[in-house]
Amino acid sequence: MASPPSRSSVPRKEASRDWRGVGAFGLIAQRRGWDYEDLDISEVAVQFAQALGLRARVIQDRVPDIPESSVDLIVMWEVIEHIWNVSEYLTTIRVALRPNGMLLLSTPNYFRSCYQTTDEWGTSGPPVHLQFFTPESLKATLSLAGFRTVHLHRRRVWRPSRLSFGEVIRSARMAAGLEAPPTLYAFATVPSLRER
Repeated sequence: MASPPSRSSVPRKEASRDWRGVGAFGLIAQRRGWDYEDLDISEVAVQFAQALGLRARVIQDRVPDIPESSVDLIVMWEVIEHIWNVSEYLTTIRVALRPNGMLLLSTPNYFRSCYQTTDEWGTSGPPVHLQFFTPESLKATLSLAGFRTVHLHRRRVWRPSRLSFGEVIRSARMAAGLEAPPTLYAFATVPSLRER
């Protein structure tokens, strides 16, 4: 079995995590040698990230100011559903990524029946969630924004956090394909210069 490359032999990568998080991803990225910056609309989240030793800044606008072709990876956990102009936003993200750069994102799966029948906390619609994605609509949205190699991952089964009857039933329904998973994860890349 080959040993992993030493840290000094791994090319330095640059990553940016767009708002909505507390820095756990950034800590892992930094430990693996990435040049990482955390962007958030919340001053509290930025202060927390800075207290963890991360480079972080508040973005005032909902479209981040990231220089063209300056990062290898952008991570957006639970962000895209809060954006008014998704097309403009994703275009800005794509332009900020280097050729073959990667976008990782997650968003609620609106195909899940609970989003269509109930809203227990009043957060599934505006003003909290402005966009709603199914697997097909998310893939199409990313493709229209110029991303390629769009891969969606849907978590099928998870371990119940407690042995409640409802969670066991929901896990069984998801395993049987009768209920959609709660979250979509997308991996998309920017075409290389040759492919453009």
